[in-house]
Amino acid sequence: MATNQSNIDILIKRRLDRQGASADAPGTNALKSGELAMNEVDKTVYYGLSTVSGISAIPIAGAGFLSKTTANVTGTVTGNIEGGTATTQALTSDILLGGYNAGEEIPAGTTLAQFITGLLYREYNPDLSNGPSSSFTATVPGGVVEVGATAVVTLNTTFNQGQILGSTSGTWNASTVQGARAGAATGYKLDKGTGEYVDDPDGDDTVSIAFGSAAVTFGSKVSYAQGPQPFTSKGNPYSTPLDAATDALEKTATVTPQRKYFYKVSSTPIASVNSSDIRSMTGSFNKPASLPFAIGDLYAVLALPPGHSLTAAIGDGGFSVFGNYQSKTVSVDGATPGQDSANYTVYTFQTNEQPKAISHVYTIS
Repeated sequence: MATNQSNIDILIKRRLDRQGASADAPGTNALKSGELAMNEVDKTVYYGLSTVSGISAIPIAGAGFLSKTTANVTGTVTGNIEGGTATTQALTSDILLGGYNAGEEIPAGTTLAQFITGLLYREYNPDLSNGPSSSFTATVPGGVVEVGATAVVTLNTTFNQGQILGSTSGTWNASTVQGARAGAATGYKLDKGTGEYVDDPDGDDTVSIAFGSAAVTFGSKVSYAQGPQPFTSKGNPYSTPLDAATDALEKTATVTPQRKYFYKVSSTPIASVNSSDIRSMTGSFNKPASLPFAIGDLYAVLALPPGHSLTAAIGDGGFSVFGNYQSKTVSVDGATPGQDSANYTVYTFQTNEQPKAISHVYTIS
């Protein structure tokens, strides 16, 4: 028929219903005029053709071409949609058409099924920005250690391989995880406070450290294998696998020892001459906001580490008692007697007033 030499608009709406177990061609009026569909029985694409008596469904075969707006596929149309129908020359799309970008070549030998798939599905690239990464912590009991104390430091490394995001089949889903971006960890190294890295089986350890006045820095490194190949939404390779790495993702954590504040309230004079006197008082890493005076208490001592000073003291009734505090300098040891000493500013208070229960509220810089 002359139809095989006609322009055939690509209008695929459905599969043809079965016309019986032994049916070959669909019957009259099975297709609309200009409609293209697959026959369930003989696996042949049929085209709806207007005739005087009605609409005939004719198989597409022989020379002809399919047209879709300005992008044409020319050549011989034979076989069925599973792959026998193929173009005979390469084409270049001049518009954005479905999954084809302007300027993209559609190679010779493209089957009708492949061409239609290209129209219906764009190709999306996966997201490779997620990882790999690591985190590292160095912690001490209570979260703080005093100058001169020995503490057990817990070191912990967490390795995150990262993710390749984006589905490789079906409807595009940017959140679908294809796999890990990096390969599995192949080794860890730790700096356990010595300034040198040593091999460690899992990046986790505990180490006993005698802290002086200076901060101690710990570190972690991770080695990992090559990652898997990322793929596009159409299952094509995208970019390249992430290379393996040795001693990568270096992270550090620092533990800075602190000095305590010392204080005491009493009804009798309080010794505050030397380090032993000061360290025998109540010690805290937090600034004391106030000191409670019980009935009969006449004396108070407040010892502040270097860099801090008493700037205000408010007593009973909201009146300033700052002028009643006398200051002096006392060398106070760290947690280990005779070591890591520092000059504290020691404030002493004495009153001859009638003893009563009050509080001195402090402002400390």
